[in-house]
Amino acid sequence: MQILFEGSQPKQVSDLSPKQPARTMTSDIFASHSTERLDGPSDYLLRKAKRSKEAQNDLEALKNTSTLYIGNLSFYTTEDQIYELFSKAGHVKKIVMGLDRFNKTPCGFTFVEYETPEEALFGLRYLNQTKLDDRTLQIDLDPGFVEGRQFGRGKSGGQVQDENREYYDAGRGGYGKRWTTVASANEGNGGDIVNYGAPIVSSAAAPEAAASTTDQEPPQAAAPLVVEDAGEVSTGENGDAASEGDYYEPQA
Repeated sequence: MQILFEGSQPKQVSDLSPKQPARTMTSDIFASHSTERLDGPSDYLLRKAKRSKEAQNDLEALKNTSTLYIGNLSFYTTEDQIYELFSKAGHVKKIVMGLDRFNKTPCGFTFVEYETPEEALFGLRYLNQTKLDDRTLQIDLDPGFVEGRQFGRGKSGGQVQDENREYYDAGRGGYGKRWTTVASANEGNGGDIVNYGAPIVSSAAAPEAAASTTDQEPPQAAAPLVVEDAGEVSTGENGDAASEGDYYEPQA
């Protein structure tokens, strides 16, 4: 006797009432209960494709790509570790490590190229959000590596996201590069003020400014304080810190 599955309990065909016709297992039934695909382009790539023709071409290229972009890596993760993990999804053809464009040291992203597009989809589907060196990997399809994309585009040479970080991340160089630069410049001026996100005012210059106004007839204008601009931080489109390796920022 034929057995059908209704809910969580199996039922015999003879147990079904005439008003409840037997259902057959078809692809349509599975489709109605399917979840979000795990091997498609990210929302970020889809949004980008709406803004430029070049991005639309990149999105079209994803249909046949065999390359993945991997972000949020530790600076200390090696190529051997990456190869060992991603070879579980297919035959890895090439690994291109993201580098600080000044120091030529790893800066937290990489490109992995497989032999076939199918293997790249497997890598995205099964390895995205997994952990390597205690860091959750951010994996996305990539239209294909082009020479030059392996270098960070942050002002200090690394990734843009590492310029603005306000917390300490031991796996990615400590505090954000911008804050490190501000603190170093302030210390060099003899001051004790570290005002993140604002110009640096050296407290060492304050006594001189005050002295210039003493016993002056008529009163002279105070000497200007020493002000050094912390500088602007490069960002991607819409002010977002785009990841290195992406075509659309003027990204690891």
